[in-house]
Amino acid sequence: MGLPQDLLDQAELLTVLDKKRPKQANLRRAISTAYYAVFHLLIEDGPNNWKVPGQQSRFARIFDHGRMRQAAERIPKRLAKPDAGDPILKSSPAQLDALLQIAESFNELQRERHRADYDTAAQWTRDECIEILKLAESVFTGWAKIRKSPAAQEFLFAMLSRDR
Repeated sequence: MGLPQDLLDQAELLTVLDKKRPKQANLRRAISTAYYAVFHLLIEDGPNNWKVPGQQSRFARIFDHGRMRQAAERIPKRLAKPDAGDPILKSSPAQLDALLQIAESFNELQRERHRADYDTAAQWTRDECIEILKLAESVFTGWAKIRKSPAAQEFLFAMLSRDR
């Protein structure tokens, strides 16, 4: 899986690096890195579906954190009031449930990453950090199950567009 898995592994290492009293810097970096593991997991599949050789790395740069958050925020709304023509509905109920969990987890991880990177008053315990990493791991597990589904493909497209 490459970079996404390496980032998740790095986040886990930072969480347990200090044996007795974890340094806040290591816990903050672990939280931030866990978010970036998920970010790269998701953006890796968009370019992999792009068939023009040599453009995949440039394609990946199109993804924007804000648009990705907005797309993830729209998933619960799309599932609560589905439009009959919505391509997301071509997926099974289990795939849609997994997508909802992924979208909600993505946004929670992004919020925690912002706190870790910018809120100097915030403090974490090792256990809190481990819970955040478990959330990231759940995205990896869920995405592996649905990444080829119409729902996942629509989610990737929605992260690039403004209108859905």
